[in-house]
Amino acid sequence: MPSDSRWKVSSHRAFRPQLTRVSPASWARWSAVWLAVGAYALAAVLQRQVEPHISLNDYFFAPLYLGIPVGLARRGLHDAVWSALFGMAMLIAIAFPGPLSSDLPQADVPQYIFLLAAVTGIALVAHAVVRWVHPAIAFVALLLWPVLVAIYDSRLFFEYALYARTALAMAAAALVAAISSPKEANL
Repeated sequence: MPSDSRWKVSSHRAFRPQLTRVSPASWARWSAVWLAVGAYALAAVLQRQVEPHISLNDYFFAPLYLGIPVGLARRGLHDAVWSALFGMAMLIAIAFPGPLSSDLPQADVPQYIFLLAAVTGIALVAHAVVRWVHPAIAFVALLLWPVLVAIYDSRLFFEYALYARTALAMAAAALVAAISSPKEANL
């Protein structure tokens, strides 16, 4: 049996262990997602220390939360969708760190389900833009953010701050895209 770390013993049949090759590509496929989730966690912990609570009504953290999955859309659907789902789940977990039963009365559950669906939907649209229009303009998918916020609460549609945060999220998405795939960014 080779002693290489790329081999693992899998025994899906009783009493008959088999060697299965673990490809570096399978690790690389998830690396961008886990780095994105780590960035979400780091930003959320920092926001929790600096501000009283985790919010998407912020000029520094909210664009990062919205821009990460859109920036990763250039790498593929897998990275965009999973980073959006796991990243927003990480935000919710850091926002309410206690047991679910104790935090549930203070959590606006429909709002967090909406945020999870909205950011994942924007990541899907960003991937569609990358695939069918042009990879350089994937950040245009973030123009859905004010529309989705207006669906949730129509009073917020007329706030200028919403559009400022959306523009900052577009810049964050372009930065994440340039960092995650510099060859395609033409830098």
